[in-house]
Parts: sequence; C-alpha cells; structure tokens
Amino acid sequence: MEEWQAREVLQHLYRQYKSIRKLASLLGVSKSTLHRCLKGEQPIPASLRVRLCELLPEEELLHILKGKDLLARYGLLDSNGNINKVVAFAIIDALMQNEVAKEEVLAYLLKYYKSELMEKLAETLPKIELRWSEDFERWLTQKKSKPIGERTLRDYRNL
Repeated sequence: MEEWQAREVLQHLYRQYKSIRKLASLLGVSKSTLHRCLKGEQPIPASLRVRLCELLPEEELLHILKGKDLLARYGLLDSNGNINKVVAFAIIDALMQNEVAKEEVLAYLLKYYKSELMEKLAETLPKIELRWSEDFERWLTQKKSKPIGERTLRDYRNL
C-alpha cells in the first residue's frame, strides 16, 4: 500500500471512529504518531500500513481507494476525465503476465463482475443451432466408414 493510499484509509477510519485515542489503540500506535500521520507531518510506517490491510476487509479497502482520484494518480485519467486506454491495457497486460497476479485479477473479476462477463461471453460465442435434416440423415446412413442402422437412427431422432 502506498503512502497516499494508507493516508486515505487512515482518514476514513478516523472519520468512522471519531477519536484518535480509539483509533490509535486499535492500530497499536501512539496517539501522537497517529496524529502526525493523519496531518501528513510524518510518513506512515510500513508496520502501520500492514495493520491497515489486516484490519479492513478487501471490499472496504476497495471502496475507500477506488474512483477517479485513484485513476488520475496513476496517470490513467487525464484532466478532461478521459481514460488513457493504452496505459490501462498495458497495466492489465502486465498483470496477466504474472501467474499469481493473473489468478487474483480473474478471481476478482468473477467475484464482482460475473454477470457482466457472462453477458459479454454470450455475445461473442457463436450461436449453434442443431436441427435434424434429411441431408444429415442420409449422410448418417450412407457414410462409408460405418453407416448406422435403422434402430440407431430412430434413437438419434428421439434425442
């Protein structure tokens, strides 16, 4: 977690708990350290960043850290609010080159966007329609490798 992300999470927790004493106790740091971190007067220690990740569930962290500000900080959004697709796709492609990251990304997409993925897949997959036709029946009974008998043909028709 980067410095600015940890600060966002800390500020969110401070708004939630409304007490530096309670929050410092929960995080296992002194009140003065927490106060300096919240004000930006001191970098947030790595141990505190780890504690923030342990304290909050993934869904809550994502809720705090997502949005246009996050995209702009990483250069994915220009001043007009347009997404830089080249950079976004380059980041996605880089993630997909790493097997661990790839599994995490795919699991995340399935967890939060399963219905949208299913819709997109349904649009791209070919529509296959199976119909019984006389040509197909003739092909089954006259093929040279192993023609089928009348009983098998009747079973196939019932399928």
